[in-house]
Order: sequence, then C-alpha cells, then structure tokens
Amino acid sequence: SPLGANNVLAPGLVQIDMGLSRNFQVRERQTVQFRAEAFNISNHVNPAVSDPNSATVSTAFFARNSPTFGRFLAAYDPRILQFALKYVF
Repeated sequence: SPLGANNVLAPGLVQIDMGLSRNFQVRERQTVQFRAEAFNISNHVNPAVSDPNSATVSTAFFARNSPTFGRFLAAYDPRILQFALKYVF
C-alpha cells in the first residue's frame, strides 16, 4: 500500500552562515568596502533527497525495489568562502 504524507524522515539541515564587512574612507565622498562571507562554516554534510539541479524529488529514493532505496546520493554545498571589494564614489 502507498505511504501517506510525511512518512519519510531525513536528517535535518545544519548550516551556519556568516558575513563581515568593513568600510574604509578614502576621501570625503569615496569609500571602499571589504566584505567576507562564509556559508556552511561548520562544513557539515547535509544530504539531499533529490538531485540538487532538479525541482522534483527523485523517485528512486522512495521506490522500495530500487537498489538506491533510502540512500542519499547527493549532498548540498560544502563550506563556501566569498570575498568582495566595493568602491563607492
């Protein structure tokens, strides 16, 4: 018999993001902003139920006779660092 809604539990999403910025005055009406951003700074593995490039959930995850039943075959992004420099005049 088919399963009802909310019968498949997956690990929760654990992600900590952080951003820091600093403005430096160059001249009276000019500033430079340095920005550093970190996504998933704990680098926690967050398994994905579906293909991250797809809008639909993979049916192989839920098909009981599939060799990939209940296995996580994808994960969300690892730690990402990004830096920016902005000149305002």
